[in-house]
Amino acid sequence: MDALLFMLGGTVAAISFPLFFPRGRRKELNRRKAAGENVPDKEYEPPQWVNWTTAGGIVAWVVFSFILFRS
Repeated sequence: MDALLFMLGGTVAAISFPLFFPRGRRKELNRRKAAGENVPDKEYEPPQWVNWTTAGGIVAWVVFSFILFRS
């Protein structure tokens, strides 16, 4: 059961990034680039709050896993 909870937490942390940086936005940027439009690399980066939210989620997962598995 502990291993299952650990894997579930890792999966949630891994899929959180695509949820905050939607596929539609990436598709639009790729379409514009394929059409020959000059798309700066900076537009492919997610907003700063997405990075901090993802990092916070991973840290919370690590802390929760530590508390859960320390015994």
